[in-house]
Amino acid sequence: MAIRPILKEQPVNDEDVYDIALLTKIMGTLPLVMELEEQGVVDLEDSIGTLIPELADSIKKILLFKSMLSHYARLQAWIPFHRYTLDSITSRPMSQYYRNSKSSIYNVVSRTKLI
Repeated sequence: MAIRPILKEQPVNDEDVYDIALLTKIMGTLPLVMELEEQGVVDLEDSIGTLIPELADSIKKILLFKSMLSHYARLQAWIPFHRYTLDSITSRPMSQYYRNSKSSIYNVVSRTKLI
């Protein structure tokens, strides 16, 4: 699916696709963070190492919560985890992760003819 660039001379129609990923932080994360901050559970000045003990021994421990929320933490924007589900020689999807049909374990079809 392609996302058509928004041009003033093209009217919006039912086929247009919009990237709403930018709204997830505002609509989902922000209200929760505000509530937790009001309750004193978190502080925007807290370090990630304080909030997530598993990261206390990592380089990320010094990052501030507010830096992460405001995109100033300099974290990698996207990590292509899907590459770990591809065969290292053929680059084809590995059957242990992908199926051609639904089952009781794999009940979501993401695409046909992957393998």
